[in-house]
Amino acid sequence: MLTRQFSIEQRKATVKLVYAMMLADHLMRDEEREVIHDLSHELGVGHLMAPADFHQPADLSLFDTPGSRIALMLLLFQIAYSDCRLQPEEAGALSEYARRLGIPPARMADLNDWGRRHKALTDHARKLVALGV
Repeated sequence: MLTRQFSIEQRKATVKLVYAMMLADHLMRDEEREVIHDLSHELGVGHLMAPADFHQPADLSLFDTPGSRIALMLLLFQIAYSDCRLQPEEAGALSEYARRLGIPPARMADLNDWGRRHKALTDHARKLVALGV
């Protein structure tokens, strides 16, 4: 995962950003709750975050290198496309994050393209695993 180099504070901020992106449509589906739970534990911050922490704004200034900004956005696009399509509210949240992080539109187009391709490759991998040897 590209977020391995993230500090604990960056990891917490990442979980908050994902949570906010998922709430952009004012609904929190069970599948989305699972994603938040799994992500917070995968990033090693699940035990460090109280439920109220998820509602606090994330500090984007923690992502102070170009690499950390792109790694964050790659993860956000991966999650946004996990249900097969980018919801308008998610797209709006991603655009706002990119603007605040100083990511130009051309790079956002690259990230969006990567998100679509990542989903297709993940689906293909699941089919291969299901087929077995």
